[in-house]
Amino acid sequence: DLLPALPAAWQDGEFFGLCARGGFTVSARWEKGRVIHCRIDGKEGTQARVRINGEEIEFQAPFSFAQA
Repeated sequence: DLLPALPAAWQDGEFFGLCARGGFTVSARWEKGRVIHCRIDGKEGTQARVRINGEEIEFQAPFSFAQA
């Protein structure tokens, strides 16, 4: 779950290179409390799931998400 407990005071922000379970590295940017871009890197072809803005997405690494 990406940003599951984001404080109300952090409406906009970003982070880079967060180490996640399963050997993944995550970077993300959000505005008004919603993820607008993220990149998840890991061993190529590794399958996983992530929940972004309430939607569960299955992917193979590397993975990019961009909100239009």
